[in-house]
Amino acid sequence: MARAQAEAKSNRGTKPNPSAKPFPQALYETATRTSSAQWDRLLRHPWFLRPVSLYLQGVLTLVERSRMVVGFGLRLMNVPTREEIAALDRKLDLVQEQLDELTAHLVRSEPAAKVTRPAARKPTARRTTTTRRRTARAMSPKTVSEAAPDAAAASDAAETS
Repeated sequence: MARAQAEAKSNRGTKPNPSAKPFPQALYETATRTSSAQWDRLLRHPWFLRPVSLYLQGVLTLVERSRMVVGFGLRLMNVPTREEIAALDRKLDLVQEQLDELTAHLVRSEPAAKVTRPAARKPTARRTTTTRRRTARAMSPKTVSEAAPDAAAASDAAETS
């Protein structure tokens, strides 16, 4: 009987089994199924979830604090916030609308008169000398002292006449 069983086994081994998978693939699928179940249990376990949630809460708190510090620094530098920029944008839009309305009203109220150009100015005579006149401020001290008696004489002559 043992001989018959051995022959049956040997006959089975020679026949190709169409449903049999190669050994590495079967091992991979078994390991994937068992590890997935173990990871699922681990990730749902409270001893794992508690530290992870505390870590994530700490990270989120740190992000919020950094935002507050950056916001405080920007306020110290007088940098406008997004809300202030949006409010200024709305105000500028209103001013632009009012300007457009006033411009349209002005165009409607003006008569359609011809635009006249102002008369052209006559050209003025230019000095032909290229030397500048010396004023009392530009004169040297020696020249000013010499010019002072002449100015005094001229003012006396004007008073007497």
